[in-house]
Amino acid sequence: MQEAQFIENLCRETDLPGKAEVLTVRTASAEDQTRELKRLIGAVGRIGDIEHDRSDWVRLGDRTIARLPLGGLAEVHHASGAMRVKTGIAPMEQLIGTSEKLDKFKDFAEGYAKTLGMFNALGRHEQLDFERLWRIKAAATDRKGKKVHEVLCRTVAAYRQFSHGLPILGGASLAIKTAAKGALDSIATRLLTTEPEPIASVRLVDAADAARAVYRQLEGRFGGQFASVEKAKINLEPLKLGYLHLGKRKAHRVLAPHYLAYIQVEAEEAQAFQLVTPATEVVWQPLCLSGHDSPIASRSRADRCSTG
Repeated sequence: MQEAQFIENLCRETDLPGKAEVLTVRTASAEDQTRELKRLIGAVGRIGDIEHDRSDWVRLGDRTIARLPLGGLAEVHHASGAMRVKTGIAPMEQLIGTSEKLDKFKDFAEGYAKTLGMFNALGRHEQLDFERLWRIKAAATDRKGKKVHEVLCRTVAAYRQFSHGLPILGGASLAIKTAAKGALDSIATRLLTTEPEPIASVRLVDAADAARAVYRQLEGRFGGQFASVEKAKINLEPLKLGYLHLGKRKAHRVLAPHYLAYIQVEAEEAQAFQLVTPATEVVWQPLCLSGHDSPIASRSRADRCSTG
């Protein structure tokens, strides 16, 4: 695909603001994070009527885990504050029957989110919106290669956090996994808390310039031959603007606007890319640095790292 066509397709349906805020992320201490995880464990235990008072706590490097009764597990990543609590239901237990209506599982998840206080943890300029309901299925074949009918194991309700009107891009901000009849399987949170007032209001890079930067990244991935990839079907989703979550194992000192592009290349070998480029002229959040490094770095260094 030629560069001009690529940019045009990537920028379609793109209605973006001219400015956005750069935000400071509040970082809780390890003690406060562990205290919050204990609260979440207790709330999950009350939902499932499970006693978690005999949990075994262990600090493993940059995370703390708690081994719970009946196969349950809880953990917190201290760099980001991301948490997960598993109730202990085995993967192939409590399978969802064909008679159960999937719409109900969104309602189950919504009820759990409210009961567990997920919406209460948000700041003044933040909100948590339902995004989609995933389904986890399993299937197998017998020794003769005949496929056994697939089963629905779990549903996962994914929620997206917004701050100052922009989504926080990355994995789901909140994921609630449920089993048959809405039984709670696990909850995973990657919520970030920001200071009420932004540290800067910045002008955004034009979407076409961002798409051009993404094209250069693809050119680099294909050895400068992306435009001439033979017999390739290229699917592009419109550019997304939002704040970038670096992942649960990295610290977040700031949230800065970024453009994200999702590209599928179907050629001899199918490939998919999620490519990121800063949406600001000054780079606030270099992407290839470890979490403890300074969020301020030279633009030239950050440009070399701006791939997702």
